Amino acid sequence: YYNITEPVAINALPNVNYLVEQLCNLIENPTEIASIGRRARQFIENEHDYITSAKKYCSIWLLK
Repeated sequence: YYNITEPVAINALPNVNYLVEQLCNLIENPTEIASIGRRARQFIENEHDYITSAKKYCSIWLLK
């Protein structure tokens, strides 16, 4: 839906092997933690800004 090309979070699937793989990747690449954090912050600012969301909501409901 959002067309994300780089991870903005680690999906906590109920799969132990997947979680171990993801955590090992973060342990072996600690700079990725900061990178994910920056991307996550940017994603939230772009997609969940309260003013932008309110404008979208109003534009949809005012057309009906």
